[in-house]
Amino acid sequence: MTTATVVLVHYGNVQTTAGCLRNLAEVENTPHTVVVVDHGPPPGLNGQLDGLHPGLVVASNLANPGFGAGCNLGARLAFERGAEAV
Repeated sequence: MTTATVVLVHYGNVQTTAGCLRNLAEVENTPHTVVVVDHGPPPGLNGQLDGLHPGLVVASNLANPGFGAGCNLGARLAFERGAEAV
């Protein structure tokens, strides 16, 4: 079975990102991890998503270089961690 990683680019709305993580945690058919790229605003997420998804990885990039750069960072981290699909 393919190991997939979902990449989320976060900027400012913790409730929306947390809700997405809770929904993804309910998906049982596909083994997946989630990389959340935190674009801020500062001070960023600071652990606010801890425990919401068992495969969560948070990468901080508070400089906010844009959505595309956030997706690229998340994909790079996913593949470094062994993902077969993003």
